[in-house]
Amino acid sequence: MTRVVLYRFAWIKQLRLLLRAKLLQLTAGVGICVPALQIYSAGGTLGLYDYGVIAAFSGGTIAVGSTLSWYARRFAGEIAFLPKSDQIEVSTLTMAGHRLDRQYAPSDVGQSLPASTAETELQSLHGAHMVPLNVDEHTYMLVGRPPHVRDPAALAALLAGRGSELKRLVPDPPS
Repeated sequence: MTRVVLYRFAWIKQLRLLLRAKLLQLTAGVGICVPALQIYSAGGTLGLYDYGVIAAFSGGTIAVGSTLSWYARRFAGEIAFLPKSDQIEVSTLTMAGHRLDRQYAPSDVGQSLPASTAETELQSLHGAHMVPLNVDEHTYMLVGRPPHVRDPAALAALLAGRGSELKRLVPDPPS
């Protein structure tokens, strides 16, 4: 399927590696409970301190894991226009660093920036800041500046709620 990339986070590979390293760290955090459980299952007793350590590691692991999952699914790694199906594809990462693609109709994209936003304003307005992309019930975040923005005119139109203009702004893909 032909895709026209409007936005791609330039450091997505490093982010994917970071997520996988954090997952490994979370697994090791859960693994610290194994010796305590072995003592308990062998008939040994655990003190209040031992239960506190297990609860702290378990609670911390759950908090970090759910936070990573929440942020990974909301940070846009790539936004592409699919001209043949007239849809927008938003790619995010799972907590394990796997790519997750979701497709939406351009009409599902809400207005994130003022309707008059032009491609030159996209970069001057937001510099290094995060820019929201409102789609249905989801709000994705992206970095609205080079080298991440691949097609400033089309991305500005999409963020301004003018997704219907994408067919006109995006060049015809090669046959």
